[in-house]
Amino acid sequence: MEIVDHFIARYSKEYDFYSRAAHLVSQALERDLKESGVRCIVTYRAKDIKRLEEKCRQRAPKKKYKSVEDIYDDIVDLAGVRIALYFPGEQDQVEKAVNRLFDLTAKKSFPESNERPPGKEFSGYSATHYRVRLKERELIDLDKRYAKARVEVQVASVLMHSWSEVEHDLAYKPLSGDLSEAEKRSWTSSMDWLSLANCRSGCCKRRARIESLGTVDSSITMNSQLTC
Repeated sequence: MEIVDHFIARYSKEYDFYSRAAHLVSQALERDLKESGVRCIVTYRAKDIKRLEEKCRQRAPKKKYKSVEDIYDDIVDLAGVRIALYFPGEQDQVEKAVNRLFDLTAKKSFPESNERPPGKEFSGYSATHYRVRLKERELIDLDKRYAKARVEVQVASVLMHSWSEVEHDLAYKPLSGDLSEAEKRSWTSSMDWLSLANCRSGCCKRRARIESLGTVDSSITMNSQLTC
Protein backbone atom coordinates (compact mmCIF):
# COMPACT_ATOMS: atom_id res chain seq x y z
CA MET A 1 0.00 0.00 0.00
CA GLU A 2 3.04 2.28 -0.03
CA ILE A 3 2.15 3.52 -3.52
CA VAL A 4 -1.33 4.49 -2.30
CA ASP A 5 0.25 6.41 0.60
CA HIS A 6 2.47 8.33 -1.81
CA PHE A 7 -0.46 9.06 -4.10
CA ILE A 8 -2.65 10.37 -1.28
CA ALA A 9 0.19 12.54 0.04
CA ARG A 10 0.65 14.04 -3.41
CA TYR A 11 -3.06 14.49 -4.07
CA SER A 12 -3.51 16.22 -0.70
CA LYS A 13 -1.08 18.89 -1.89
CA GLU A 14 -2.86 19.15 -5.24
CA TYR A 15 -6.41 19.20 -3.86
CA ASP A 16 -6.83 22.95 -4.37
CA PHE A 17 -5.56 22.61 -7.96
CA TYR A 18 -8.28 20.10 -8.84
CA SER A 19 -10.93 22.09 -7.00
CA ARG A 20 -10.04 25.24 -8.96
CA ALA A 21 -10.06 23.36 -12.28
CA ALA A 22 -13.52 21.97 -11.51
CA HIS A 23 -14.71 25.44 -10.51
CA LEU A 24 -13.56 26.95 -13.81
CA VAL A 25 -15.38 24.25 -15.79
CA SER A 26 -18.56 24.66 -13.75
CA GLN A 27 -18.51 28.45 -14.15
CA ALA A 28 -18.22 28.22 -17.92
CA LEU A 29 -21.02 25.65 -18.17
CA GLU A 30 -23.36 27.42 -15.77
CA ARG A 31 -23.00 30.71 -17.63
CA ASP A 32 -23.48 29.13 -21.06
CA LEU A 33 -26.47 26.98 -20.07
CA LYS A 34 -28.18 29.87 -18.31
CA GLU A 35 -27.86 31.99 -21.46
CA SER A 36 -29.31 29.10 -23.46
CA GLY A 37 -32.32 28.82 -21.16
CA VAL A 38 -31.42 25.35 -19.86
CA ARG A 39 -32.79 24.87 -16.34
CA CYS A 40 -30.30 22.96 -14.23
CA ILE A 41 -28.22 22.86 -11.08
CA VAL A 42 -24.44 22.97 -11.61
CA THR A 43 -22.11 21.88 -8.82
CA TYR A 44 -18.42 21.03 -8.63
CA ARG A 45 -15.89 19.41 -6.31
CA ALA A 46 -12.45 17.91 -5.98
CA LYS A 47 -12.61 14.32 -4.76
CA ASP A 48 -12.71 14.04 -0.97
CA ILE A 49 -9.30 12.89 0.29
CA LYS A 50 -10.60 10.35 2.80
CA ARG A 51 -13.05 8.76 0.36
CA LEU A 52 -10.39 8.71 -2.33
CA GLU A 53 -7.99 6.85 -0.05
CA GLU A 54 -10.67 4.26 0.75
CA LYS A 55 -11.39 3.81 -2.95
CA CYS A 56 -7.71 3.39 -3.83
CA ARG A 57 -7.12 0.80 -1.12
CA GLN A 58 -10.17 -1.17 -2.27
CA ARG A 59 -9.03 -1.12 -5.89
CA ALA A 60 -5.31 -1.69 -5.31
CA PRO A 61 -5.37 -5.53 -4.97
CA LYS A 62 -7.17 -5.90 -8.31
CA LYS A 63 -5.49 -3.05 -10.17
CA LYS A 64 -1.99 -3.90 -8.95
CA TYR A 65 -0.72 -0.33 -9.13
CA LYS A 66 2.98 -0.10 -9.88
CA SER A 67 3.34 3.67 -9.60
CA VAL A 68 1.56 6.81 -8.46
CA GLU A 69 0.92 7.64 -12.12
CA ASP A 70 -1.01 4.37 -12.47
CA ILE A 71 -3.48 5.60 -9.86
CA TYR A 72 -3.83 8.99 -11.55
CA ASP A 73 -4.62 7.18 -14.81
CA ASP A 74 -7.19 4.96 -13.07
CA ILE A 75 -9.13 7.57 -11.07
CA VAL A 76 -10.71 9.78 -13.72
CA ASP A 77 -12.87 12.05 -11.55
CA LEU A 78 -10.42 13.79 -9.21
CA ALA A 79 -12.03 17.00 -10.46
CA GLY A 80 -15.74 16.68 -11.06
CA VAL A 81 -18.72 18.75 -12.21
CA ARG A 82 -22.35 17.69 -11.98
CA ILE A 83 -25.14 19.08 -14.12
CA ALA A 84 -28.55 18.13 -12.73
CA LEU A 85 -31.19 18.80 -15.39
CA TYR A 86 -34.77 19.71 -14.54
CA PHE A 87 -35.75 18.32 -17.95
CA PRO A 88 -33.69 15.31 -19.19
CA GLY A 89 -34.56 16.12 -22.80
CA GLU A 90 -32.21 19.11 -22.69
CA GLN A 91 -29.13 16.89 -22.48
CA ASP A 92 -28.38 17.49 -26.17
CA GLN A 93 -27.96 21.20 -25.43
CA VAL A 94 -25.53 20.38 -22.64
CA GLU A 95 -23.49 18.18 -24.97
CA LYS A 96 -23.25 21.00 -27.50
CA ALA A 97 -22.00 23.31 -24.76
CA VAL A 98 -19.43 20.76 -23.59
CA ASN A 99 -18.07 20.34 -27.13
CA ARG A 100 -17.99 24.09 -27.71
CA LEU A 101 -16.37 25.14 -24.44
CA PHE A 102 -13.78 22.42 -23.79
CA ASP A 103 -11.47 19.86 -25.33
CA LEU A 104 -13.46 16.63 -25.08
CA THR A 105 -11.27 13.56 -24.53
CA ALA A 106 -13.86 10.87 -23.71
CA LYS A 107 -17.60 10.25 -23.38
CA LYS A 108 -19.41 7.42 -21.64
CA SER A 109 -23.15 6.78 -21.33
CA PHE A 110 -24.91 4.81 -18.58
CA PRO A 111 -26.44 2.29 -18.62
CA GLU A 112 -24.23 0.66 -21.21
CA SER A 113 -27.13 -1.48 -22.47
CA ASN A 114 -30.88 -1.01 -22.75
CA GLU A 115 -31.65 -4.15 -20.78
CA ARG A 116 -33.72 -3.90 -17.61
CA PRO A 117 -34.98 -6.46 -15.11
CA PRO A 118 -38.29 -8.10 -16.16
CA GLY A 119 -41.28 -6.16 -14.84
CA LYS A 120 -39.16 -3.20 -13.75
CA GLU A 121 -39.22 0.34 -15.05
CA PHE A 122 -35.86 1.28 -13.55
CA SER A 123 -32.76 0.00 -15.34
CA GLY A 124 -30.18 1.65 -13.10
CA TYR A 125 -28.08 4.78 -13.13
CA SER A 126 -28.76 6.82 -16.27
CA ALA A 127 -26.34 9.60 -17.17
CA THR A 128 -23.67 10.75 -19.57
CA HIS A 129 -20.12 11.42 -18.39
CA TYR A 130 -17.76 13.65 -20.35
CA ARG A 131 -14.04 13.85 -19.73
CA VAL A 132 -12.81 17.33 -20.65
CA ARG A 133 -9.89 19.72 -20.39
CA LEU A 134 -10.04 23.50 -20.32
CA LYS A 135 -8.80 25.26 -23.45
CA GLU A 136 -5.52 26.87 -22.45
CA ARG A 137 -5.77 29.61 -25.10
CA GLU A 138 -9.02 30.86 -23.55
CA LEU A 139 -7.72 31.09 -19.99
CA ILE A 140 -6.07 34.10 -18.39
CA ASP A 141 -2.37 33.70 -17.64
CA LEU A 142 -2.94 32.91 -13.96
CA ASP A 143 -5.30 30.04 -14.85
CA LYS A 144 -3.51 28.49 -17.82
CA ARG A 145 -1.99 25.73 -15.67
CA TYR A 146 -5.47 24.34 -14.99
CA ALA A 147 -5.73 23.26 -18.63
CA LYS A 148 -3.62 20.25 -17.59
CA ALA A 149 -6.36 18.96 -15.28
CA ARG A 150 -8.75 16.25 -16.44
CA VAL A 151 -12.30 17.10 -15.35
CA GLU A 152 -15.28 14.74 -15.44
CA VAL A 153 -18.65 16.33 -16.21
CA GLN A 154 -21.60 14.16 -15.15
CA VAL A 155 -24.94 15.02 -16.75
CA ALA A 156 -28.24 13.54 -15.54
CA SER A 157 -31.64 14.59 -14.28
CA VAL A 158 -32.11 16.12 -10.84
CA LEU A 159 -33.94 12.95 -9.80
CA MET A 160 -31.16 10.69 -11.07
CA HIS A 161 -28.42 12.62 -9.29
CA SER A 162 -30.44 12.44 -6.07
CA TRP A 163 -30.82 8.69 -6.50
CA SER A 164 -27.09 8.34 -7.18
CA GLU A 165 -26.22 10.05 -3.89
CA VAL A 166 -28.56 7.91 -1.80
CA GLU A 167 -27.65 4.71 -3.65
CA HIS A 168 -23.96 5.36 -3.06
CA ASP A 169 -24.43 5.78 0.68
CA LEU A 170 -27.04 3.09 1.33
CA ALA A 171 -26.55 0.35 -1.22
CA TYR A 172 -22.77 0.33 -1.37
CA LYS A 173 -21.70 1.85 1.92
CA PRO A 174 -24.39 1.01 4.51
CA LEU A 175 -23.63 2.40 7.96
CA SER A 176 -24.73 -0.71 9.84
CA GLY A 177 -24.48 -3.89 7.81
CA ASP A 178 -26.02 -4.86 4.49
CA LEU A 179 -29.55 -3.95 3.50
CA SER A 180 -32.20 -6.57 4.26
CA GLU A 181 -34.16 -8.20 1.43
CA ALA A 182 -37.25 -6.18 2.41
CA GLU A 183 -35.22 -2.96 2.29
CA LYS A 184 -33.81 -3.91 -1.11
CA ARG A 185 -37.32 -4.58 -2.48
CA SER A 186 -38.55 -1.26 -1.11
CA TRP A 187 -35.51 0.45 -2.60
CA THR A 188 -36.14 -1.10 -6.03
CA SER A 189 -39.81 -0.08 -5.96
CA SER A 190 -38.80 3.47 -5.16
CA MET A 191 -36.43 3.44 -8.11
CA ASP A 192 -39.21 2.25 -10.43
CA TRP A 193 -41.21 5.28 -9.30
CA LEU A 194 -38.19 7.51 -9.96
CA SER A 195 -37.88 6.17 -13.50
CA LEU A 196 -41.53 7.01 -14.17
CA ALA A 197 -41.14 10.49 -12.65
CA ASN A 198 -38.02 11.06 -14.74
CA CYS A 199 -39.95 10.16 -17.89
CA ARG A 200 -42.91 12.36 -16.98
CA SER A 201 -40.65 15.39 -16.43
CA GLY A 202 -39.57 15.09 -20.06
CA CYS A 203 -43.18 14.77 -21.20
CA CYS A 204 -44.16 17.88 -19.26
CA LYS A 205 -41.40 19.83 -20.95
CA ARG A 206 -42.51 18.71 -24.41
CA ARG A 207 -46.15 19.49 -23.63
CA ALA A 208 -45.24 22.96 -22.39
CA ARG A 209 -43.42 23.66 -25.64
CA ILE A 210 -46.42 22.48 -27.68
CA GLU A 211 -48.82 24.63 -25.66
CA SER A 212 -46.55 27.66 -26.00
CA LEU A 213 -47.14 27.53 -29.76
CA GLY A 214 -50.81 28.34 -29.22
CA THR A 215 -53.06 26.53 -31.69
CA VAL A 216 -51.69 23.07 -32.44
CA ASP A 217 -52.85 20.00 -34.30
CA SER A 218 -54.94 17.82 -31.96
CA SER A 219 -53.06 14.72 -33.12
CA ILE A 220 -49.81 16.20 -31.78
CA THR A 221 -51.39 16.80 -28.39
CA MET A 222 -52.81 13.28 -28.34
CA ASN A 223 -49.38 11.78 -29.14
CA SER A 224 -47.83 13.81 -26.37
CA GLN A 225 -50.38 12.47 -23.89
CA LEU A 226 -49.84 8.89 -24.96
CA THR A 227 -46.08 9.06 -24.48
CA CYS A 228 -46.55 10.16 -20.90
